[in-house]
Amino acid sequence: MMKAAFFALAMFVALPVFAAESLQTLEPTTLFDGPSKKANPRFILSGGYPLKEISRVHGWRKVLIFSGEIGWVREKKTRPQQAVVVKNNNAAVRFEPSDNSPPIFFAVSNVVLDVLSKKARPGWLHVLHVNGESGYIAVTDVWLNY
Repeated sequence: MMKAAFFALAMFVALPVFAAESLQTLEPTTLFDGPSKKANPRFILSGGYPLKEISRVHGWRKVLIFSGEIGWVREKKTRPQQAVVVKNNNAAVRFEPSDNSPPIFFAVSNVVLDVLSKKARPGWLHVLHVNGESGYIAVTDVWLNY
């Protein structure tokens, strides 16, 4: 019985890891150092910024961002969305998922792209730029929020 109680407690403590979501900010949003409006603001994230959820507490989400920083954002300021941040300058977004395919456009570092599908060829993602252009980008050129 003691083992069963310990296992149940371990599963409860680990639950936030399994419940993690890929998120984006809905609008410019403050990243705080704690789950409270009274916590210290770290900086402002732009609207549409990708986040990796670490845990949730009473209307707040603890998140990881592209730079490696960890902080807290208001849950109501986020939405579920898989996205990537371009990490290599002039990363080619191509017509097909292949290095031999012609580029549709080149994305500079720190540009955010929504993920339309992960079901392209292994190592490639089908992505959408905010201007409406879509294509395929190599996974090695981006930071994933999932």
